[in-house]
Amino acid sequence: MLLIQIGKGELDVGYYIDVAPEATVPPRLRSERSIEGGKFQLVPLLSYTYRVVAPAEWSDKVMGKDWADLATLPWLATPSPSAHRRLLDDVFRPLGPLPKRVGFTDQEEAMIDFVESGVCLSLARDGVLARITRKRNFVIADKVSLTCDLSFACLASRTPGTGDFARLRGDARGVGFDTGQSGPRFGACGELNRPSNPTSDPCSSLAQVLAPEPQIDFSAAHSVAVKSG
Repeated sequence: MLLIQIGKGELDVGYYIDVAPEATVPPRLRSERSIEGGKFQLVPLLSYTYRVVAPAEWSDKVMGKDWADLATLPWLATPSPSAHRRLLDDVFRPLGPLPKRVGFTDQEEAMIDFVESGVCLSLARDGVLARITRKRNFVIADKVSLTCDLSFACLASRTPGTGDFARLRGDARGVGFDTGQSGPRFGACGELNRPSNPTSDPCSSLAQVLAPEPQIDFSAAHSVAVKSG
């Protein structure tokens, strides 16, 4: 959805999540790259890892298993435009039929609840799992994970030279999150809804990443709809 909006000119730039092509290289050391046949340009900002979580009683079904094995198990359904759905579909589609989806949520906190109820698997960010201090009724698959980038995305035709995203970063500092102040038209990466816990609100994390030399823990980063103008 985000790329469609950028392609139509409805948005100038957006935050986009995809699997990191060079997972061992820190985002700030990676180069800008193009996707969708060169139509869109990305510059990585931060990276984080999605883990696969499963009901505790399914330990023997997920530990030591690869994606092909996990495709036979039911997965939690998330909105079709979400990065969660896109990331999983990209993993499973080359392996055959997509897995059965059960339940539905667009809230990260609720995903853990669904898993612990014993009905499905789900993706969960490292940062979300790290905040769970109570007794856990789930297991984390030990053989699979997805290291992803959060990147700026825009039309490649609007970036005539490498480094043009530096200008976008500068412009973005003037964007008022949720205030309607002037600046480029920003869009979310099609992820899930903003968390209810204000301390984990990605607005603060994404605002920091646009500042010079950010020192930021991306454990709280999510996607948000940020539009102005």
